[in-house]
Amino acid sequence: MTKKEYNHQYYLEHREKYITKAIVWQQENPISAQRTHWANDIKRKYGIIPEDWARLYEKQGGHCALCLETSDLQVDHDHATREVRGLLCHTHNRAIGLLGDNEKGLVSALEYLRNPPYRSLGSGNKEISEGSAGRMDGSEGGKGWDQRPMYLRQYLWADAPV
Repeated sequence: MTKKEYNHQYYLEHREKYITKAIVWQQENPISAQRTHWANDIKRKYGIIPEDWARLYEKQGGHCALCLETSDLQVDHDHATREVRGLLCHTHNRAIGLLGDNEKGLVSALEYLRNPPYRSLGSGNKEISEGSAGRMDGSEGGKGWDQRPMYLRQYLWADAPV
């Protein structure tokens, strides 16, 4: 039996003792336990050590790479290659993920912001009013209420006739 196998067997036989000891240490050293957990977490998830995180933090000036937010910075990484890109605030990290974590999603969002579909209606950049959106009662100004898709009638306007 190799030393590694022996140690593993010993651990299995005395597992409860090790778990109890770890729990006691965590309760007596909550800050160290939290730091240890964080260090193990970023190593496991992103392959970086706390020193790498600190260098990245310093390089970015202590804030999100996209804005000036300084709290709750998260490691941003490419989900396909697992490559770490930088530190982002929760909002921007989530936004990039929701846009597909790729350039195509970001370019589509940028194109949408630059040329919103409402502009193509010829109404400029005005607020939607009763006259420009169409009246829901069937009178002039647009499609009648009963011509709207069923899901609009049932869910968007609860007090509207079905």
